[in-house]
Amino acid sequence: MNVVERMSSCRFLCSTRTYVAFILVWLVTSAAVGQNLSKIDSLRTALRTATGERKLAILNDLAWECRSAYPDSTIRYAQRALDLSGTLGKSNSKTLNYLGLAHYYKGNLVRAYEYYEQAGKQARTTGDSTELAYAQNNIGRLFSEQGMLTQSYPYFVRAESLFQYVQDSSGLAYVYQSFANLYKQEKDFVRSEQRYRQALEIRKQLKNPRDIVSAFVLLGKLYVDIRQFDDALRYFQKADSVSQHISDALAHAEIKILMAEYELGKGNTATAKPLCLEGLSYILNFKNVKLLPRAYLVLGEIAFQDKDYSAARKFFTIALNLSRQMKYMESSMRAHYHLWKTAEQMGNREEELIHSNEYLVLKDSVNDINLTDRIAKFQFQLEIERKQQENELLKANQAKSDSIIKHQYQQGIGLGIITLLALGLLYFQWRNARRKKTANQKLAEQKAEIESINSRLQNLVHETTERNNTLQHHVATLLEFSKSKVVNFGTTEQAVKDITRLTARTLNVSRVSIWTFNKQARILESVECYDLASKKFLDKVTLDLSLFPHYEKALNTTRIIDAPDARTHHQTFEFTETYLKPLNIYSMLDITFSLDGELNGLICCEHQHAARTWKMEDIIFASSVADITSLAYRSAQRRDYEKRLRQQAKEIARMNELLEQRVKERTVELQNRNEQLTEYAFINSHLLRSPVSKILGLINLLEVDQHGDPKEMMHHLKVACDDLDAIVKKITIALDGGEHFDRKVIKTQPRSIKRQEPGTS
Repeated sequence: MNVVERMSSCRFLCSTRTYVAFILVWLVTSAAVGQNLSKIDSLRTALRTATGERKLAILNDLAWECRSAYPDSTIRYAQRALDLSGTLGKSNSKTLNYLGLAHYYKGNLVRAYEYYEQAGKQARTTGDSTELAYAQNNIGRLFSEQGMLTQSYPYFVRAESLFQYVQDSSGLAYVYQSFANLYKQEKDFVRSEQRYRQALEIRKQLKNPRDIVSAFVLLGKLYVDIRQFDDALRYFQKADSVSQHISDALAHAEIKILMAEYELGKGNTATAKPLCLEGLSYILNFKNVKLLPRAYLVLGEIAFQDKDYSAARKFFTIALNLSRQMKYMESSMRAHYHLWKTAEQMGNREEELIHSNEYLVLKDSVNDINLTDRIAKFQFQLEIERKQQENELLKANQAKSDSIIKHQYQQGIGLGIITLLALGLLYFQWRNARRKKTANQKLAEQKAEIESINSRLQNLVHETTERNNTLQHHVATLLEFSKSKVVNFGTTEQAVKDITRLTARTLNVSRVSIWTFNKQARILESVECYDLASKKFLDKVTLDLSLFPHYEKALNTTRIIDAPDARTHHQTFEFTETYLKPLNIYSMLDITFSLDGELNGLICCEHQHAARTWKMEDIIFASSVADITSLAYRSAQRRDYEKRLRQQAKEIARMNELLEQRVKERTVELQNRNEQLTEYAFINSHLLRSPVSKILGLINLLEVDQHGDPKEMMHHLKVACDDLDAIVKKITIALDGGEHFDRKVIKTQPRSIKRQEPGTS
């Protein structure tokens, strides 16, 4: 590597370290501020004024909230809870379990075991089966994680039985997960899957989204271990969906990284990259420091597979620096390995040697740590066995001490009985005196309480009487409306005048008005407005609802607008400057009414000079008046329909009469026409046809008879032609005069035809 390359590499590493340091400072500072501190601060605030059992409960809650992030704080709060529970004489098994968890998170496993054992003993003494079950499960988990699988199994079995006995579903889910982890260590993946699924079903029934996400992730990781990658992806996706729904950034980020690793393992870098970047964004936005090295390692592996070695080198370097500062040896070893392979691809021999050496050193260190861990586990097993032997010895000594105490106890029973008898006599005398005093005090308290109840009953009776009187008055007014001829049979104008006037008097409200709604124009038009003070009807007003969108929305979505303070009410505040203040109106009560299923209008009660709270009986009365108004409009509409129907019936009757007259006239006309046609047919077939037939016959005779007298024939022809000519002239004269002609007009007297003698003319 030349000097320029070395300088470039140094600048790159320095800038990367600066960037990493900035991220860590920001994330660690934010994490210290953001990790459950809102709840912890609220508990600390409540602790300042709490006393007794409330204080004990808050101390236990603080110990639980601080267990993983601040185990020292858990120990401090739990110790205070232990002292307070001793003073109050309460069970402290829960507090002992919390102390065990705190020492577990600090890595002091033997101390954790001791507290779990103490919690179990205390729970047995007080009969607290729930805390006993948690103690058994905690000990079983402690043994399981240290490789003592045989010793952990009985604890899980006892915990399961206890949780089933107390019907604690949440505790059962924890035990099932403990069983699943145990079977997973034993490579019994079938039973491990079965237990994980049992835990998942319980989580679903309890409907705690965070626990459901955890159950999905555990199943997904199991499927990754047994290389069922499709099933693993499916459960990771389910966990991701739930974590997005509850905005659990920590779980969401981890799931995205797991899914990215899955896609990367299948070679789908195009799918893995956006998943990893999304997970990284959640890590950065929500300050989850622990997942940062892992996220940058996955990004580096994606870039490495895409052969973008510069980007891969950048991401691996960030991951390395983060792992070093956070003391994550496994992540550091993995980052050195990938930087080694990246340098090899980039031909950077110097970096290749540096990172390969660092990787091998860390690998040896990890092996040493694993060996140390195994030694620690062995020492833990020895320590636990020693503790168990000490417990057995203590039990034997306790049995011996119990026998001595029992003997001494029997000796003291006689003296105790005599003492108790004497004390009993004194106690009965003292108790009788105290009972009398207490009874007198109770009688005095009961007497005061009875007087207070009687006073409240009198107030209630007075209030009920007033409300009944008001309701009776309202009912009387409504009956008056129902019997009113004006409302039922009069015009709409007359009806609304009576309605507004009587409503204002009944409710004793300043102004009552009735408005109609024009949906197309989006306007309200006042029909009548009665002013109680002046006893006059005011001028009509029109409101453009487009200027009052909140009020218009209220009219279309609700029937009753109850606004005691109309100037600030969310549905009427728009009228403040233009309507309410100029008219000195403080309260409004609007009830809408409908016609044919559509909003037709409303009745508006307005109170001036002071705010008024509308009582329920006022609202019921106004609603009934609105219904009566709707009936009045309906009655007017019905009368209008009936009037139009009557007019239409008269018009139809008149048209029927005209039609009958027209039919008669047409019938006569047709009869005349038929008679005329009959006459025309007769004239054509008889009067006109007769002379024509004669002419044709004579012509035919002339052609046949060669010896006949031509003069005689011509005479006959002349006579026939004269008859035909006379008939045609009469028809012509009748037609010219516009007259009807018949056979009587046209028919002529037939002329006699005399045979001429030869030689005469």
